[in-house]
Amino acid sequence: MATFNETFEKLKCFNQEHLLAHFSNLSEFDQNQLLTEINSFDFGQIEKLHNQSLHQSNQNGNIDALMEPVPIELFGSVSKSNADDKAMWEAEDGNGGLYKALTHWKILDDMERRGIECTHVHCVDNILIRIADPRFIGFCRKMQADCGAKVVEKSAPHEAVGVVCKVDGVYQVVEYSEVSEDTACKKDKSGRLVFNAGNICNHYFTTDFLKKVCGSAEDLPHHVAKKKIPHVNENGAIIKPDKVNGIKMEKFVFDVFKYSKKFVVFDVPREDEFSPLKNAEGAASSSPTQARWALTSLHHRRIVAAGGRVEDSSGCIVDPQDCADKSKEYPISCEISPLLSYDGEGLAALVEGKILKSPVYLDESSHTPVNGSTTITN
Repeated sequence: MATFNETFEKLKCFNQEHLLAHFSNLSEFDQNQLLTEINSFDFGQIEKLHNQSLHQSNQNGNIDALMEPVPIELFGSVSKSNADDKAMWEAEDGNGGLYKALTHWKILDDMERRGIECTHVHCVDNILIRIADPRFIGFCRKMQADCGAKVVEKSAPHEAVGVVCKVDGVYQVVEYSEVSEDTACKKDKSGRLVFNAGNICNHYFTTDFLKKVCGSAEDLPHHVAKKKIPHVNENGAIIKPDKVNGIKMEKFVFDVFKYSKKFVVFDVPREDEFSPLKNAEGAASSSPTQARWALTSLHHRRIVAAGGRVEDSSGCIVDPQDCADKSKEYPISCEISPLLSYDGEGLAALVEGKILKSPVYLDESSHTPVNGSTTITN
């Protein structure tokens, strides 16, 4: 194991010697662990990736002229009828690390052994995710796609979601911060945004496609994200900055779109399929309250569509709420287990013509009310 002095000289070459500022305050065990961890890093490679990422970020200023919307023939739809100061630290490599992990843990080998032809990949923060959505997978299979993406229509030009589009003839996701005001606001003849396919990190891949891209995982670009990074100052105090003080380099799961030979997009209603949980309670968007609201609203609408109604604790019938004040809790509580109904199918036999009293929870043990009862479950 490298000594303290050897490690210090190594860090000094990269202006990172502050990592040892509180070395003397650690136990002997923690000191050895820190030295081992620091010496496991290839700081030269990290610096190279950092410089490459910043260069790529600067090149994005010319991206507008290369952008094209996804061709309409590749669109499916649920509703369709017609950095100067640098500091280094260890972190996860973003959701783009999936591809390296599939190979490292021999998951692709297992998929092939089990005869799995395709897979559904999604982020874990979306409470409305429809796992293995048969409509999405069926559309991708029908189109003989090797790669597909679910999208929602952007709610505004500057909504903080990336856009699925073509750039210089290749499909990719362009972050909202990478395009100009004019491009973000550009509209078609119908008044809709030209670049409106909002990425929600919800994808379809064939196993053959994954085998191909996993072999190129090391070639995926690193993206630069400016962050407010908590740190320890020279006095050993934990600092939580209120301004950006560093960058994070990560790979994204959608960076493999460019390798697709047949790429398709599937447009879905936001209110049914996208409500990410990203922020703490009280935040203006993507909070726990808003996630609960989205799920309760969806299940409430399914009950009403099946012919049922729900009353609150005071006995008043409540209609489904879509656009009310989402900073407050939904006016009633109801939840439908996916073991009972995936998309509202089969609910009519349980709820049609009935008034259910909040809180309502329907699962596979629920049964049709008898003797005129107005409540299935509380």
